[in-house]
Amino acid sequence: MGWGVSYGLLFALLRISFTSAQCGSPQTFSHATPESSDISSPVGTELVYHCNAGYEFITGSNSHTVECLAGNSWEVITDCERVYCPVFPGDVVTDPSNAIQFGDVVELSCPDMNTEKLLGAKINEKLSVTCTSNKTWDNWDGEITDGCLPIECVNPLDAHSVGDSADTARYTSVSFTCDTGYLYSDGSSTKLFTCNADAEWESGGNTNWSCIPQPCADLRSMNALEHVALEPNTSLVGVEVTLTCHTGYTFPDSSVQVTALCYGNQTWSIQPVDCEPKVCPEIFNVSNANASTTDNWYPTEVNFTCFPSFTFLDGSTVRSTQCNQYGRWSEVIPPCGEPLEVDVGYQEVSVDAEGAQSFGIVALSIIGVIIVLLVAADALTFGMQLAVLKENLKYWQKKDDDLVSLDGEEMMRASTVSLGLAHMILSTE
Repeated sequence: MGWGVSYGLLFALLRISFTSAQCGSPQTFSHATPESSDISSPVGTELVYHCNAGYEFITGSNSHTVECLAGNSWEVITDCERVYCPVFPGDVVTDPSNAIQFGDVVELSCPDMNTEKLLGAKINEKLSVTCTSNKTWDNWDGEITDGCLPIECVNPLDAHSVGDSADTARYTSVSFTCDTGYLYSDGSSTKLFTCNADAEWESGGNTNWSCIPQPCADLRSMNALEHVALEPNTSLVGVEVTLTCHTGYTFPDSSVQVTALCYGNQTWSIQPVDCEPKVCPEIFNVSNANASTTDNWYPTEVNFTCFPSFTFLDGSTVRSTQCNQYGRWSEVIPPCGEPLEVDVGYQEVSVDAEGAQSFGIVALSIIGVIIVLLVAADALTFGMQLAVLKENLKYWQKKDDDLVSLDGEEMMRASTVSLGLAHMILSTE
């Protein structure tokens, strides 16, 4: 019984202990929201809060992380506060004077609205601006450091004009001249302007004047450029155009490419002339032939025609050559010559010629007979000599017994002679 009560009490205490090691629901704020709203979180749990738009924590951050501490409570933080917009320069009057936080609407003005004005405002005009969530003032054209500005005109009139004085005050007059290549819309290049009460340059009752770029004259038509390529093919002010001669053509200085810059107002940096065809050496002479032309520029073709009764080596009577893109003739033409005469017609043979032919045949026959007789005589003589050699061989063969009695040296000599004769006779047979 005692032990049962003790175990039950211990279990209850442990349960209370584990149950109490929890943080309750997270804090709630007007301008911050937690990522989780669990009503119970173990010790050590982290929770992230995010500020609403236009608000931030005192640390300047839009988010903050809190932890469930060992005392079963969440880390304490404060609510998010409105962000601040930049403070206006001291010469700007603000109403209300201390309103610079998110959502505040402020009216801006200058101390003397007759001599000063706000950037982006007209003369005597006040501006109403609002502090936004990204810490900037809306409806404000300039940097926050730009306060009240003197009421004056901007000099020069625009980026492509220059004035004869640096005056900018109201009611002063300045003559503005457009840059080269630029004109006013009425075609003039110089105008007298007066800075009016609204600090705008005015001329002839109009305040919308500006210097307008004027294109150059068309290069191709202006200079009759027939053998030139333009890249780019435009006449805009400030554009540089590359002019390239067509194949087989050059500019008068022998170059094939130049550049021209459009200054505007019909003016180019150069006035190019058209490209000229390349020139070959003067046409050469061909013996016994006429040339179709004496022109020698690209791409002239010259035909050479042989005189009557004359031809080229290949039997043709016309050959051509052309002045190519490199200023050279494509072919050197050989001279024309008289053709070779070959008579293949029938000719009557005279009686004298027939007799000469017969005599020649008889003479050739006699010479042939003599040659045959000489060959036969030589063959007979050779046969007789061969018979004598055979008899000698037989004689030496009968003397074999006598050769036994000869000493060694004589026998060797006799055998050598005998064998040599036998070999010669057998080879002739």
